[in-house]
Amino acid sequence: MPKPNILIFLCDFNLFTVPTSWLLQLLYYNAVVLLILWHILLFLLAEKGANIVDANLRILWERIEQVRKRESLIKRVEWNYKHGYDDKYKKDCMITESAEVIGLACGAIGLVFLLGSLIIFLLSLLIYAYHVSN
Repeated sequence: MPKPNILIFLCDFNLFTVPTSWLLQLLYYNAVVLLILWHILLFLLAEKGANIVDANLRILWERIEQVRKRESLIKRVEWNYKHGYDDKYKKDCMITESAEVIGLACGAIGLVFLLGSLIIFLLSLLIYAYHVSN
């Protein structure tokens, strides 16, 4: 994105041909100020874009260096990650997580039944005490 030249933009405006009404003059000058601010913003964004490109290039060079180091390590020591996929580990994890979820669900259902039974017992005890007193 090319940097906009603010001076050329200001020279293109003919600031001497302004409307005669004071309201139109105010609107005209506000529009000019907004356009100037817009071009300043574009100028700043163009510089920010250049900084982002430089940062991205730096990250790219760092990654290229990491790949070169890894390749040289593989060639020298013949070291590499284990190829393949460990199914047993995945199955063990899934079984463990499933047991935890089932345990939580059973615990929640058991707690609901326990509290419901306790409330029914207390309510029946209250009704019994009311009938005995009358």
